[in-house]
Amino acid sequence: MTTESETDKDTPLPPAAVIRNEFSLVELHYARRGDAISLVVRDTVAGNEIVLDSTELESLARAPHELFRKLLREIDAHHDNPE
Repeated sequence: MTTESETDKDTPLPPAAVIRNEFSLVELHYARRGDAISLVVRDTVAGNEIVLDSTELESLARAPHELFRKLLREIDAHHDNPE
């Protein structure tokens, strides 16, 4: 008998995707973390990356867009004036 997590471990991960516009270039790919699959977002210019699990992705999707924009402004301000 095969458990659901064993089946998930055998399932191939989807291929990476590259998303770009005139301001940014990011690569998206999946990574296994234990029994879970996470999304890895990598800034191909700076080399920074973040790994998001399904709970974090759900929270991001549920957040009001204005809250996300506020976060981006704070990140930009910190990047422009690191302490």
